[in-house]
Formats: sequence, C-alpha cells, structure tokens
Amino acid sequence: MFKLSEQEDDFYDNGLAHMEGRSMARTENGKLALVPDGARIGDLIAICKGGRVPLVLRNAASRGRYQIVGEGYVHGVMDVKEGYDEDQCMKLALV
Repeated sequence: MFKLSEQEDDFYDNGLAHMEGRSMARTENGKLALVPDGARIGDLIAICKGGRVPLVLRNAASRGRYQIVGEGYVHGVMDVKEGYDEDQCMKLALV
C-alpha cells in the first residue's frame, strides 16, 4: 500500500478531470504532469509568454524548430507566477 504525498493528492483532485486522451508523466525535475497520449520521452514542456497552458513540444527534423504535440498540465506551474521565468525565455520556431 502507498500513501500519496500532499502534492500528489492535490494533483489527483485537480488534474484527473482532464485525463481523457492524456497520459500521466513526471518531468525531469519531478513534477507530475498530464501530457497528450502521443507524447514521448525527450519532448519538452514549454510555458510560452502569453499562453494559458503549458505546451508539449517535439524537436522537429530541422534544428531549432519544434512541433506542437498538444496541451499539457504540470502540477504547480499552471499559474504564470509559478512557472514562467523571463530570464529562461528563448525564441522557438513552431512548425
């Protein structure tokens, strides 16, 4: 038997309503996430300036270009104040 941490319990309460067509994942830094079913290891989760939700991006064949896999949910960074950092911003080309 496992006991959920407070973070995981809150994730289940708030995130599972949006589970259809998504898979559960954990980011490299340990955050729980919901990603599109087509997401793969190595895809990026980006918080884009002006966006409302994180986007799951895949590196396209040409360098520096990304394709959108779909919307994501990352527990603890759904509010711009929680996950957006202007100093870490970079320009991306979406294809």
